[in-house]
Amino acid sequence: MNWRKWIAAALFVFGLVSAFAPLSHAATVQFTAAAQAKWDKLLAVTEKTEAAKLQAAYNGFLSLQKQTDSWDARINALHYSNDEAVKVVKSQIKQINASQLGKLEAQLKQAETKHDPLLSRYSSLNKQISAANAMKSKELKKLLQTQANLLKPLVQLAREDIKAKRDALKSLKDSTGKKAKQIRAVLAEIDPVKVRIQAEKKAIGAPKSSVSTVMKSLNAAVKTGSAKDARSALAGLNSLQQQIVNRKEKIYGYEEQIANVIAKAKLRLAASA
Repeated sequence: MNWRKWIAAALFVFGLVSAFAPLSHAATVQFTAAAQAKWDKLLAVTEKTEAAKLQAAYNGFLSLQKQTDSWDARINALHYSNDEAVKVVKSQIKQINASQLGKLEAQLKQAETKHDPLLSRYSSLNKQISAANAMKSKELKKLLQTQANLLKPLVQLAREDIKAKRDALKSLKDSTGKKAKQIRAVLAEIDPVKVRIQAEKKAIGAPKSSVSTVMKSLNAAVKTGSAKDARSALAGLNSLQQQIVNRKEKIYGYEEQIANVIAKAKLRLAASA
Protein backbone atom coordinates (compact mmCIF):
# COMPACT_ATOMS: atom_id res chain seq x y z
CA MET A 1 0.00 0.00 0.00
CA ASN A 2 1.55 3.34 -1.05
CA TRP A 3 1.47 6.35 1.24
CA ARG A 4 -1.56 7.94 -0.48
CA LYS A 5 -3.65 4.78 0.02
CA TRP A 6 -2.43 4.47 3.61
CA ILE A 7 -3.53 8.05 4.41
CA ALA A 8 -6.90 7.47 2.72
CA ALA A 9 -7.48 4.32 4.77
CA ALA A 10 -6.44 6.07 7.98
CA LEU A 11 -8.83 8.95 7.31
CA PHE A 12 -11.69 6.52 6.66
CA VAL A 13 -11.08 4.68 9.93
CA PHE A 14 -10.83 7.99 11.73
CA GLY A 15 -14.15 8.99 10.15
CA LEU A 16 -15.81 5.87 11.55
CA VAL A 17 -14.32 6.34 15.01
CA SER A 18 -15.31 10.01 15.03
CA ALA A 19 -18.79 9.14 13.86
CA PHE A 20 -19.39 6.79 16.78
CA ALA A 21 -17.30 8.50 19.47
CA PRO A 22 -19.25 9.44 22.62
CA LEU A 23 -20.20 13.08 22.50
CA SER A 24 -21.11 15.47 25.25
CA HIS A 25 -24.56 15.14 26.80
CA ALA A 26 -25.71 17.98 24.53
CA ALA A 27 -25.11 16.10 21.26
CA THR A 28 -25.97 12.76 19.66
CA VAL A 29 -23.84 10.35 17.64
CA GLN A 30 -24.24 10.88 13.90
CA PHE A 31 -22.74 9.16 10.86
CA THR A 32 -20.21 11.04 8.82
CA ALA A 33 -20.77 10.93 5.07
CA ALA A 34 -18.22 8.13 4.68
CA ALA A 35 -19.67 6.13 7.59
CA GLN A 36 -23.20 6.63 6.27
CA ALA A 37 -22.15 5.17 2.92
CA LYS A 38 -20.64 2.16 4.69
CA TRP A 39 -23.79 1.76 6.82
CA ASP A 40 -26.05 2.01 3.76
CA LYS A 41 -23.96 -0.64 2.03
CA LEU A 42 -24.31 -2.92 5.06
CA LEU A 43 -28.09 -2.48 5.01
CA ALA A 44 -28.24 -3.03 1.27
CA VAL A 45 -26.55 -6.44 1.44
CA THR A 46 -28.54 -7.53 4.48
CA GLU A 47 -31.87 -9.36 4.28
CA LYS A 48 -34.69 -6.80 4.18
CA THR A 49 -36.33 -7.65 7.50
CA GLU A 50 -32.97 -7.83 9.26
CA ALA A 51 -31.90 -4.53 7.68
CA ALA A 52 -35.09 -2.89 8.95
CA LYS A 53 -34.35 -4.17 12.44
CA LEU A 54 -30.82 -2.82 12.25
CA GLN A 55 -32.02 0.62 11.16
CA ALA A 56 -34.71 0.59 13.84
CA ALA A 57 -32.09 -0.31 16.46
CA TYR A 58 -29.84 2.50 15.30
CA ASN A 59 -32.73 4.97 15.24
CA GLY A 60 -33.67 3.78 18.72
CA PHE A 61 -30.15 4.49 19.91
CA LEU A 62 -30.28 8.01 18.50
CA SER A 63 -33.70 8.51 20.11
CA LEU A 64 -32.39 7.39 23.50
CA GLN A 65 -29.51 9.84 23.21
CA LYS A 66 -31.97 12.62 22.46
CA GLN A 67 -33.99 11.57 25.49
CA THR A 68 -30.81 11.77 27.55
CA ASP A 69 -30.17 15.28 26.25
CA SER A 70 -33.76 16.23 27.03
CA TRP A 71 -33.53 14.91 30.59
CA ASP A 72 -30.23 16.75 31.07
CA ALA A 73 -31.84 20.02 29.99
CA ARG A 74 -34.82 19.49 32.30
CA ILE A 75 -32.61 18.41 35.20
CA ASN A 76 -30.31 21.41 34.81
CA ALA A 77 -33.23 23.83 34.61
CA LEU A 78 -34.98 22.41 37.67
CA HIS A 79 -31.73 22.09 39.61
CA TYR A 80 -30.94 25.76 38.98
CA SER A 81 -34.48 26.74 39.92
CA ASN A 82 -34.24 24.73 43.15
CA ASP A 83 -30.88 26.23 44.08
CA GLU A 84 -32.17 29.75 43.58
CA ALA A 85 -35.37 28.98 45.50
CA VAL A 86 -33.42 27.59 48.46
CA LYS A 87 -31.28 30.75 48.54
CA VAL A 88 -34.42 32.89 48.59
CA VAL A 89 -36.02 30.84 51.38
CA LYS A 90 -32.86 30.97 53.49
CA SER A 91 -32.70 34.73 53.00
CA GLN A 92 -36.35 35.09 53.96
CA ILE A 93 -35.83 32.98 57.09
CA LYS A 94 -33.41 35.64 58.29
CA GLN A 95 -36.10 38.25 57.74
CA ILE A 96 -38.75 36.58 59.90
CA ASN A 97 -40.09 39.23 62.31
CA ALA A 98 -37.13 41.42 61.36
CA SER A 99 -39.21 44.59 61.49
CA GLN A 100 -40.80 43.75 64.86
CA LEU A 101 -37.45 42.69 66.32
CA GLY A 102 -35.84 45.89 65.13
CA LYS A 103 -38.63 47.91 66.69
CA LEU A 104 -38.37 46.12 70.05
CA GLU A 105 -34.58 46.43 70.08
CA ALA A 106 -34.91 50.16 69.44
CA GLN A 107 -37.48 50.48 72.24
CA LEU A 108 -35.22 48.63 74.67
CA LYS A 109 -32.24 50.76 73.78
CA GLN A 110 -34.34 53.90 74.11
CA ALA A 111 -35.60 52.82 77.54
CA GLU A 112 -32.09 51.96 78.74
CA THR A 113 -30.81 55.33 77.53
CA LYS A 114 -33.74 57.16 79.08
CA HIS A 115 -33.41 55.51 82.50
CA ASP A 116 -29.62 55.35 82.63
CA PRO A 117 -29.14 58.69 84.49
CA LEU A 118 -31.67 57.70 87.16
CA LEU A 119 -30.23 54.20 87.62
CA SER A 120 -26.69 55.54 87.67
CA ARG A 121 -27.66 58.15 90.27
CA TYR A 122 -29.35 55.50 92.43
CA SER A 123 -26.35 53.18 92.16
CA SER A 124 -24.02 56.01 93.09
CA LEU A 125 -26.12 56.88 96.15
CA ASN A 126 -26.01 53.29 97.37
CA LYS A 127 -22.24 53.23 97.04
CA GLN A 128 -22.02 56.49 98.98
CA ILE A 129 -24.33 55.06 101.66
CA SER A 130 -22.00 52.06 102.00
CA ALA A 131 -19.01 54.38 102.30
CA ALA A 132 -20.75 56.57 104.88
CA ASN A 133 -21.68 53.48 106.85
CA ALA A 134 -18.06 52.34 106.79
CA MET A 135 -17.00 55.76 108.13
CA LYS A 136 -19.74 55.50 110.80
CA SER A 137 -21.14 58.86 109.60
CA LYS A 138 -24.78 58.59 110.66
CA GLU A 139 -25.80 62.06 109.50
CA LEU A 140 -24.36 61.61 106.02
CA LYS A 141 -25.81 58.13 105.77
CA LYS A 142 -29.26 59.41 106.79
CA LEU A 143 -29.11 62.20 104.20
CA LEU A 144 -28.03 59.87 101.44
CA GLN A 145 -30.58 57.24 102.44
CA THR A 146 -33.36 59.81 102.27
CA GLN A 147 -32.37 60.71 98.73
CA ALA A 148 -32.16 57.04 97.79
CA ASN A 149 -35.57 56.32 99.26
CA LEU A 150 -37.09 59.11 97.23
CA LEU A 151 -35.61 57.67 94.06
CA LYS A 152 -36.48 54.04 94.85
CA PRO A 153 -40.06 54.05 93.43
CA LEU A 154 -38.86 55.71 90.26
CA VAL A 155 -35.99 53.24 90.00
CA GLN A 156 -38.42 50.36 90.43
CA LEU A 157 -40.60 51.67 87.61
CA ALA A 158 -37.56 52.21 85.40
CA ARG A 159 -36.33 48.66 86.00
CA GLU A 160 -39.76 47.23 85.31
CA ASP A 161 -39.97 49.23 82.08
CA ILE A 162 -36.57 47.95 80.92
CA LYS A 163 -37.37 44.39 81.98
CA ALA A 164 -40.70 44.42 80.17
CA LYS A 165 -39.06 45.57 76.96
CA ARG A 166 -36.20 43.08 77.36
CA ASP A 167 -38.65 40.23 78.02
CA ALA A 168 -40.75 41.21 75.01
CA LEU A 169 -37.64 41.20 72.82
CA LYS A 170 -36.46 37.84 74.19
CA SER A 171 -39.91 36.31 73.73
CA LEU A 172 -40.07 37.39 70.09
CA LYS A 173 -36.49 36.24 69.49
CA ASP A 174 -37.32 32.84 70.96
CA SER A 175 -40.50 32.41 68.91
CA THR A 176 -38.71 33.64 65.80
CA GLY A 177 -35.85 31.25 66.40
CA LYS A 178 -38.31 28.40 66.83
CA LYS A 179 -40.04 29.23 63.54
CA ALA A 180 -36.71 29.52 61.74
CA LYS A 181 -35.59 26.19 63.17
CA GLN A 182 -38.77 24.49 61.94
CA ILE A 183 -38.32 25.84 58.42
CA ARG A 184 -34.64 24.87 58.36
CA ALA A 185 -35.67 21.38 59.50
CA VAL A 186 -37.92 21.18 56.44
CA LEU A 187 -35.08 22.31 54.17
CA ALA A 188 -32.84 19.68 55.78
CA GLU A 189 -35.06 17.07 54.10
CA ILE A 190 -33.25 18.05 50.90
CA ASP A 191 -29.93 16.62 52.09
CA PRO A 192 -30.78 12.90 51.83
CA VAL A 193 -32.35 13.54 48.41
CA LYS A 194 -29.09 15.13 47.25
CA VAL A 195 -27.26 12.01 48.43
CA ARG A 196 -29.55 9.90 46.22
CA ILE A 197 -28.88 12.21 43.28
CA GLN A 198 -25.14 11.80 43.73
CA ALA A 199 -25.57 8.03 43.90
CA GLU A 200 -27.48 8.07 40.59
CA LYS A 201 -24.85 10.28 38.96
CA LYS A 202 -22.16 7.91 40.11
CA ALA A 203 -24.13 4.91 38.86
CA ILE A 204 -24.41 6.51 35.40
CA GLY A 205 -20.63 6.32 35.12
CA ALA A 206 -20.64 2.54 34.55
CA PRO A 207 -22.95 2.36 31.51
CA LYS A 208 -21.48 5.61 30.20
CA SER A 209 -17.98 4.14 30.22
CA SER A 210 -19.23 0.91 28.65
CA VAL A 211 -20.71 2.83 25.73
CA SER A 212 -17.20 3.64 24.50
CA THR A 213 -16.24 -0.02 24.50
CA VAL A 214 -19.38 -1.14 22.68
CA MET A 215 -18.91 1.70 20.20
CA LYS A 216 -15.66 0.07 19.11
CA SER A 217 -17.53 -3.15 18.41
CA LEU A 218 -20.05 -1.26 16.29
CA ASN A 219 -17.23 0.51 14.47
CA ALA A 220 -15.67 -2.83 13.61
CA ALA A 221 -19.00 -4.35 12.53
CA VAL A 222 -19.78 -1.47 10.19
CA LYS A 223 -16.28 -1.57 8.77
CA THR A 224 -16.38 -5.33 8.08
CA GLY A 225 -20.01 -5.35 7.02
CA SER A 226 -21.14 -7.80 9.70
CA ALA A 227 -24.88 -7.36 10.26
CA LYS A 228 -24.86 -9.86 13.12
CA ASP A 229 -22.11 -8.05 15.02
CA ALA A 230 -23.72 -4.67 14.30
CA ARG A 231 -27.04 -5.93 15.68
CA SER A 232 -25.31 -7.23 18.81
CA ALA A 233 -23.42 -3.95 19.31
CA LEU A 234 -26.56 -1.85 18.81
CA ALA A 235 -28.48 -4.02 21.27
CA GLY A 236 -25.74 -3.39 23.81
CA LEU A 237 -25.71 0.34 23.10
CA ASN A 238 -29.48 0.59 23.42
CA SER A 239 -29.40 -1.29 26.70
CA LEU A 240 -26.65 0.94 28.09
CA GLN A 241 -28.29 4.14 26.86
CA GLN A 242 -31.63 3.05 28.32
CA GLN A 243 -29.93 2.60 31.70
CA ILE A 244 -28.58 6.14 31.43
CA VAL A 245 -32.03 7.48 30.48
CA ASN A 246 -33.64 5.63 33.41
CA ARG A 247 -31.17 7.10 35.87
CA LYS A 248 -31.56 10.58 34.40
CA GLU A 249 -35.30 10.21 34.86
CA LYS A 250 -34.71 9.24 38.50
CA ILE A 251 -32.48 12.26 39.02
CA TYR A 252 -35.21 14.51 37.64
CA GLY A 253 -37.67 12.86 39.99
CA TYR A 254 -35.38 13.61 42.91
CA GLU A 255 -35.11 17.24 41.78
CA GLU A 256 -38.91 17.30 41.82
CA GLN A 257 -38.83 15.98 45.39
CA ILE A 258 -36.49 18.84 46.30
CA ALA A 259 -38.90 21.30 44.67
CA ASN A 260 -41.72 19.84 46.79
CA VAL A 261 -39.64 20.24 49.96
CA ILE A 262 -38.95 23.86 49.06
CA ALA A 263 -42.67 24.43 48.46
CA LYS A 264 -43.40 22.99 51.91
CA ALA A 265 -40.76 25.28 53.45
CA LYS A 266 -42.38 28.26 51.71
CA LEU A 267 -45.75 27.37 53.22
CA ARG A 268 -44.18 27.25 56.69
CA LEU A 269 -42.50 30.57 55.95
CA ALA A 270 -45.77 32.17 54.87
CA ALA A 271 -47.46 30.88 58.04
CA SER A 272 -44.75 32.44 60.18
CA ALA A 273 -45.16 35.89 58.65
